[in-house]
Amino acid sequence: MQRTMNLRQAIDILILFLSVFTVSLNWRIANTALTIISSIGLALEIAYRVAYGASLPIPRWLLNALGIGCVILTATRFSWENPLPPLVDCILLLMVIKWVERRNARDYLQMIALSLFQLVIYAFYTFDITFFIILLAVFYLGTLTLLLLTAFDGEKSLTRLESGFLKRSFMVSALQMILVLPVTTLLFFILPRTSTPILAFLQKPSVGRTGFTDNISLGEVGEIQESESIAFRATAEKLPDDKLYWRAIVFDFFDGKRWYASKAVRPDEELSERNYRNPDSQVVQVVLLEPHGEPYLVCLDVPVEVVTARKKVLISKESVVFMFRHPIWSRIKYTCKSLIEERPIPEPRSLAPYLQLPRNLSEDVKRLVEKLAVPERPELTLRHLAKWFRDNRFIYDLSNLPVSEDPLREFLFKTRRGNCEYFASAFGVMLRIAGIPTRLVGGYRGGKYNPLGGYYLVLHRDAHVWVEAYIDGQGWVRIDPVSFAVSEVAGMQKPSGFWLKLRLYGDIISYYWDQVVILYDVSKQMKLVNLVRFRMKLGRHFKMEWPDVKKAKQTLMMIVFFLAISGGFIVALRVRKHRLPEHARLCRAFERCLWRYGLERPPGMSLEEFVALLEGKAPASVVEQARRFVNLYSECLYKNSRFSEENVRELREIVKELRKGAGTTR
Repeated sequence: MQRTMNLRQAIDILILFLSVFTVSLNWRIANTALTIISSIGLALEIAYRVAYGASLPIPRWLLNALGIGCVILTATRFSWENPLPPLVDCILLLMVIKWVERRNARDYLQMIALSLFQLVIYAFYTFDITFFIILLAVFYLGTLTLLLLTAFDGEKSLTRLESGFLKRSFMVSALQMILVLPVTTLLFFILPRTSTPILAFLQKPSVGRTGFTDNISLGEVGEIQESESIAFRATAEKLPDDKLYWRAIVFDFFDGKRWYASKAVRPDEELSERNYRNPDSQVVQVVLLEPHGEPYLVCLDVPVEVVTARKKVLISKESVVFMFRHPIWSRIKYTCKSLIEERPIPEPRSLAPYLQLPRNLSEDVKRLVEKLAVPERPELTLRHLAKWFRDNRFIYDLSNLPVSEDPLREFLFKTRRGNCEYFASAFGVMLRIAGIPTRLVGGYRGGKYNPLGGYYLVLHRDAHVWVEAYIDGQGWVRIDPVSFAVSEVAGMQKPSGFWLKLRLYGDIISYYWDQVVILYDVSKQMKLVNLVRFRMKLGRHFKMEWPDVKKAKQTLMMIVFFLAISGGFIVALRVRKHRLPEHARLCRAFERCLWRYGLERPPGMSLEEFVALLEGKAPASVVEQARRFVNLYSECLYKNSRFSEENVRELREIVKELRKGAGTTR
């Protein structure tokens, strides 16, 4: 900040930054035209204030009328189905109106309150780690502004603002935030919680699009694969890459352009106890699924059991797909058990649905399959079709996808490039023509393993579709036709190296934030209470195992760390409060410089008398600098009764010169 800034200007800057910062959080739900008009009005007010030192000459009655009209307009637009956008628009207009008004301390407090309302509205849309960082920033700025407001007193606030006051305000605000964090953390864990959020009706889902609805058109997953947003995280042991197929939904009906999940493959009965009890072959995953607006759950292929705390799970035994009764609008956590070495998929009730073909299927495709298929030899037919794909050098690509009336024919005979949907659709249809029952499976392929957190990070760009073919004697066999592609288009490769490691390390913070904060509900709170009661009841007779001792030590270290930081700040502030002023410390440094010439100032001797002893013992340049220091120091101390920043800076420079001269002499 400039040295000529006054208190009102400092508060204006903080309030402006706080207002713009909080308003920008909700720009997606605010009315675009209203946001533009408000931004122009705020810019005009700031420009006028900078140019003329006063607010725009708008009558107060007009501003009051605008405020009342804003409230009435909000009331007419209000809807319980989506109540937050009108509130955002109303708060935005009120903030601009308050900016134009002649401001006193009450107006500043109202603007801070409006900024906090914007932050609260933002919390209804997301409560991830970024919200916590934003909350800390708003808390610090708001506390700093309130501290400055304690010194605000109308016209007296136009006087120059001392940098020392600003520094103390910054320090006190930081200390308050550090002291509040442990108390807030404790209250978060101990305050009673309800099984359902009280204001759940206001919460609007932040839905990531997966593409896996009951029906999906060719090329639709390609749009999802361009997204870098997170689909889910799964805590599991590290597995070979060829085992990382995450199953979500099965499609069995194709009309030539779109695949559908019919009732035959949709979950329709509640999950009961499973019969697969071989723990050695089971892979357990704890999945943290992001909201996606569909009821389907994602598990490693092939899932055999899903356990969740609150909701009932439906299963389709025909397709081995799990889902909830209702769409997933919030982050959900569940445990899934899968068999990856064997495929315990039940026999289909009928093979006819898996041989269905679209009516307008190209004759060219049929003739091609007739040449490659080997009747009654499905394994040989599979090898011939795979070889044909490789020999014709198909390319995996997310762009330039076929969009004609017959996209499969264009993909097979013209472009020969496409994404996983085109590969899977073409291969699945060709198998059906050859008399091999086939269906498509939608889900995800791969994922990046985070060794620090012990979980897989799976993005929407990992969305994938593959084929399941029914072979007599083997059951449903998984086939990934994308493996037949000879190459990928340049730029399609997934990130690796330094940037991947950086993202994985950063994601650990978000992962544990979700585990500890987002998913902390009434059931976890009761478990924590019961655990504390159990430990207290056992008391000294309770013998802790080594993992528990290790966790207890880690918790104790974190508590000591927070207490040490808080204590350190308190001690630093107290020491700073009681230490000598800077001009007094410079006077002592000046005496130490002359001590190098054999001089020591006795008690009661003035600085002028002390410098007179320097004659003949030091170079003339040193004597001159010493007299300059004494004259300036005496003038500030006895004549002006104050040391300005410029005076202190000049004294500091003289001491530096004296130290250099003393060093040269020595």
